[in-house]
Amino acid sequence: IADQFALVGVGIGRLLQYSAKSFNPRDGVVSAMYGVYLHKRGKYEAALTEYQRAEEMNPDYPELIYNIGLLYLDLKNLSRAREYADRASALGYPLQGLRRRLNAAAAETGGVAVESN
Repeated sequence: IADQFALVGVGIGRLLQYSAKSFNPRDGVVSAMYGVYLHKRGKYEAALTEYQRAEEMNPDYPELIYNIGLLYLDLKNLSRAREYADRASALGYPLQGLRRRLNAAAAETGGVAVESN
């Protein structure tokens, strides 16, 4: 199906959006992927909507939880970003970039640093 979309000039964002709604609307992974796509393009509110949809279906998906934390950090909501960093860590997510970015943001604002695992 990706080839069909390419033939008509539809990009990956449209493909993910179509997949999320058409193939299996109860598959949170596709919504998570579309959320990442939107997030990377600076469409934060739309990304949050997709992430929330994905989280409803997969509340213990560590990569999703981590990406939601990154989004909240980009939205300057440090308390929610910290909450999601903690959740991702508790779920065993290995990357520490979110914690490093949170600590840098805390240093800039005089806030509370986040412990690494």
